Amino acid sequence: PISEQKYISPDGASRAPAATQPLIRTRPRYSGDPKVMQAFLELAAENTPDKACKESTRMVSQLMLADLCLLASLQGEGPIVISCGYDLIREIAIGGFTIETRLSPVMSSALRRNRPLRLPASSTSPDIQSLSQALNMARVGHLLVAPFTSPGEESSSMGMILLSPYSNRSWTQEDQTNLLSLTSAIGRILQHTH
Repeated sequence: PISEQKYISPDGASRAPAATQPLIRTRPRYSGDPKVMQAFLELAAENTPDKACKESTRMVSQLMLADLCLLASLQGEGPIVISCGYDLIREIAIGGFTIETRLSPVMSSALRRNRPLRLPASSTSPDIQSLSQALNMARVGHLLVAPFTSPGEESSSMGMILLSPYSNRSWTQEDQTNLLSLTSAIGRILQHTH
């Protein structure tokens, strides 16, 4: 019954719902932190590729509330190169590494075809296992990949990878749409640093 549910007002107070007041059942899944906006502006002004890489992964991790965020690129038939990353839970940068394309066929294909990708933690894809080994983690959780896109650009060799090894957060269609918006903007910014 509605009388047993509580309404949480914008000021955080809990009270019984009025007939016209909407019920709030979940909190937003995205951060509105002013520090993130500052980070975005700093990224836009950055002209050093290494710093831009680190700043972009930290910012996306904070905005998307992703446990891990990695910046990936693919050169032809070569391996997936992870330039850098950020661990939101431990608040540390992740160094670069590579993953052979034969060990990450689904991610490689998504980046080559300029398509987003979502894989559940339960996936039997070798991509999940290869990321676990490369990051030296027992599990990496759910995976979301979004390529960098620009208007009129048919393919991209770069993208962001989000993982949830600590929270086990699954990625939704809304998360995918939001990450694609971010990577589109970040891709244009990073083009100016290379």
